[in-house]
Amino acid sequence: MDINSLLKEFQALPKKKKTFLEICKYPASRFEEVCSRILCFYFSPKEEHGFQDLFLRSLFELLKAEDINFYEDEIQVIPEDYAEGKRLDIVITGSDFVIGIENKITASLYNPLDKYKARTDAYGKEWPFNLVLSVYEITKAEELKKIADNDFKAFTYADFFFYLKKNLGDYSADCNQRYLTHLLDFIKTIENMSTNDSVDRKISNFFFENSNEIDELISQYEAYKKSRLDLQHENLRKIKKQIGAQTDPKWFIHDGKTAFYLVYNKFTAKKYEIGIESLYKETKENPLGEYLIQITTWDLENWKTFEERILEKYPNCPLDEGTTHKNRVYLDVEKLIAPETETETEISIDTIVSRLKFHFENLKAIVGGE
Repeated sequence: MDINSLLKEFQALPKKKKTFLEICKYPASRFEEVCSRILCFYFSPKEEHGFQDLFLRSLFELLKAEDINFYEDEIQVIPEDYAEGKRLDIVITGSDFVIGIENKITASLYNPLDKYKARTDAYGKEWPFNLVLSVYEITKAEELKKIADNDFKAFTYADFFFYLKKNLGDYSADCNQRYLTHLLDFIKTIENMSTNDSVDRKISNFFFENSNEIDELISQYEAYKKSRLDLQHENLRKIKKQIGAQTDPKWFIHDGKTAFYLVYNKFTAKKYEIGIESLYKETKENPLGEYLIQITTWDLENWKTFEERILEKYPNCPLDEGTTHKNRVYLDVEKLIAPETETETEISIDTIVSRLKFHFENLKAIVGGE
């Protein structure tokens, strides 16, 4: 497979984007509890989310019990309802119905469903419903038997979300938009969990099937980067020799791993207080396409010492105060651009040295005897 085809195939693969709940990184042992509490909040019609009976109506559709009527004021949602020494994740009661929900995110179905059924039966309602709500479809024969033997029904979150999303449009205009955002994030988090295996499998298969081509691509790319960095480094050595002879020999080249920097930091007695950094910036066609000269400080406090005098001399230059690197300041005082002619494609070293010397003398005068 050629490189372009390889990249196009990789770009077409599904890739997961993180939700806010995923960023929080709840431990797996706690995440089930977190999800149950989120469900309890949204199942409560009078809560501040403003969705009213959206969750209940959608659940009744899933249960094929749309004819059940209720008043929002009579609904009670009970988290972790006590059941003979155990706790049923969610119980919802109305005047003539009770719903018991065992929430399964990642754990297997080890729970005492017989005790949970006894607990919902104890409410004495005309319409009792017991269900296991799980991220993944339950397929183990012993778990399915356990569900059937105790008059439970098994549904996945995908089953429930189908009806929830179908009905969401009827409620979204009047709901609290903040909790709409939270709800959509919760839905996406659960959906990501249920599709991760499929996404990961596709990416894994891609890497396995194309490992030789990927190794070759990485090898060629590393060689490409090295050749361009080597060329920049060689030119910086020439620049360092000339600028050192014309100003001060204490210029040095710093290896920043992804770029080489020509640096001078001896304007004051204190090392790394204020200085000049310069580097090549490659363009698409030319590894020596641009040359950037910056005044920099290695500490924000040092910048404050010289800021007024420097900006008086360089009033309209791009300034980066701690954005690219925390606590560092960069003032881009000049960018040299390579000519694009048939006979000339590089910035001459003499030009670079001349401009470095100009800014060196400027900064030396600004700093003075500090």
